[in-house]
Amino acid sequence: MTPIYILGSFFYSNFKVIVLISLHSLISDKKTYNIYFDNIYLYRAATAGVDLNNLLDVSLSPVPAKNELRISAQDLIENVTIYNILGKRVVNATINKKEDVLDVSSLKTGVYILKYTINNAVGTMKFIKE
Repeated sequence: MTPIYILGSFFYSNFKVIVLISLHSLISDKKTYNIYFDNIYLYRAATAGVDLNNLLDVSLSPVPAKNELRISAQDLIENVTIYNILGKRVVNATINKKEDVLDVSSLKTGVYILKYTINNAVGTMKFIKE
């Protein structure tokens, strides 16, 4: 049998969603059939990916950090929050610059997660404090 392809699209928020359905039909009559879909999920990719950091051109130095951590980006960094490995917020800073130096001297040695906001996009990076 010849497969039947249905192509449709709709807008969800600011995204155009294109749906392509392939049906291998055993139906030989020319009746109209309704197809119902349930539990359609739309999501954005996770923000902790390396691709987002590369896309926003965010860099941290030096890594591992001792007393200061420099964050820089191509666009304006709105704010930065640092969390310890248990998820507790340990530093919160409003930057509103393309580059800034954060004082991390009070942090204990360990792994931390830095969450930043640039142009309403949120990203995260890990860094080590010596």
